[in-house]
Amino acid sequence: MKLSTAAAAININIISSTLVHASASSVRSMQASILTGKSRKDAKTSKSAKTKAAKNMSYSSSLEQPCNGGTPNAGTTCVKQTANGCELQVGPDPFPTKIDSQQQGHVVITNDGSSVEVSGSIYGGCNVAAVQYKDTFDPPPGNCSPPNPGTSGAWMRLWFGAVGVSNSNIKSFNATIVDPIIPDFMGDGSVSVSYRQWGVAAQPAALPEDFTTEDGYYEEACKFEGNTSFGVYNSVFQTVLAAGNADDIAAPPGQFMLNEEIEIFGRNAWGLGTLLSQESLGKVFFSMERETTDLWRLTSRVLGTSIETSLTFSQDSLMLIFDEAAMNGDLPKNSTAYKLADENVWKWVFVPYMKKEINEVPKRLADIPRTFVNISKYEDVHIELEPDKDGNPVTPPFNTTQKLGYDDGMEITGELFGGALYLNFTTLHADYGLGGNRNDVADSLYPWRVCVVESLLAYKRGSENSMDFNYDTMSGSFNMTFENSTESSACASGVCAPTIQTCTTAYWVEWCLSVSAPTPEWCMSAADTL
Repeated sequence: MKLSTAAAAININIISSTLVHASASSVRSMQASILTGKSRKDAKTSKSAKTKAAKNMSYSSSLEQPCNGGTPNAGTTCVKQTANGCELQVGPDPFPTKIDSQQQGHVVITNDGSSVEVSGSIYGGCNVAAVQYKDTFDPPPGNCSPPNPGTSGAWMRLWFGAVGVSNSNIKSFNATIVDPIIPDFMGDGSVSVSYRQWGVAAQPAALPEDFTTEDGYYEEACKFEGNTSFGVYNSVFQTVLAAGNADDIAAPPGQFMLNEEIEIFGRNAWGLGTLLSQESLGKVFFSMERETTDLWRLTSRVLGTSIETSLTFSQDSLMLIFDEAAMNGDLPKNSTAYKLADENVWKWVFVPYMKKEINEVPKRLADIPRTFVNISKYEDVHIELEPDKDGNPVTPPFNTTQKLGYDDGMEITGELFGGALYLNFTTLHADYGLGGNRNDVADSLYPWRVCVVESLLAYKRGSENSMDFNYDTMSGSFNMTFENSTESSACASGVCAPTIQTCTTAYWVEWCLSVSAPTPEWCMSAADTL
């Protein structure tokens, strides 16, 4: 069936020039300037969407009529015109998604890795585009190379939050972020900063102990991030609120990009992004659901509005990437990692979680704590796990030593640490805290390293003290915030961050006056440069 014939049968306009893949490197407005996206290969994507439908995609004028004349599976997608928009049915899911607003956009990745993109239209009906497999996923990452392997030139890159490993597969996972805010400092022209707040996220499993170093230290970030042995373990499903102008994000000041993303063995696919102002957000709901045994859906929704996006994909589409890695020799089929992929295992839970990147040295130390959000509120967090073979709840739901917590939820790297990567707070503090083993006081980055480490540890302590999760009901709430934060209407979200003393100019001027000889050269200009 040709795409144009199918589209005509259901009276759906195909407008590929305005409907493109959502990605963070460039933001393109759609008709209503609400749904936005990026295209890695705009010309190719538009051309393929206009000229060729993926072999597993079909369109039906009636949901009572199965796709392709048979029972719908995860590789078939049906779109039905309605009075106010359309209905999107994916595979055997009996509950179609109703699309009746131009503020809604949904992407379906089919069994063969191609994708269907559907969004509401201001003209009525829906926009539909088809994208071939080669344009659905980003190309494989390049090999790591010196001088700073794995850092991609970032001055500092941080992943931080609570993680836990469940004893059964995730069935559904929901969370609501309340009044999300953008960090106070997001760059100043010479410094670019990005911030990503994850709604819900999951990976297959924690890295086995024999894959990791005992102290969580990697001399080169690429030995962790670029290690193909970790490709399955580092694969992730995530819903994202992204802000800033770094790390391939290009959201205008004061705005978030709301989106869904999957990263499979280093290759990424995105939903249709929604560009929203911070002021327009109240509560943002996120979910990850196993719709059927082989079908997943990530959803982002601004409560109280019609804004909703989703990314739906089948296990078969993921296995295309994993099997490609196996064929290339990067993922042995007899390995535990391949078994995790083949059995559709997703047990490593991330909530709450964030990532930020600072691409250049800020002008002032005091800007470092300002790259953290004073408080990030997660409520109505609920995790449902698959029952055991007899249909009973798995107990305990989480391994006693791997319950949700912050100890194993950090990764930090960048030029600030000479391209090294850390997974362990204790090792990081011992190396780059005040008087750290690797923190040469003569290095002009000495105070910056101390400031970053002390800010991170204060944020970890405050976040740990704000956890409230009940393992009996598998529900709760979380705040990511600084230790000793104070409530005040004068600050964003009603919470003011404390002063981190090692991030103040006064602290280092005093330190320079009291330090034993020889005095570091950077002390001579500390009052003006810190």
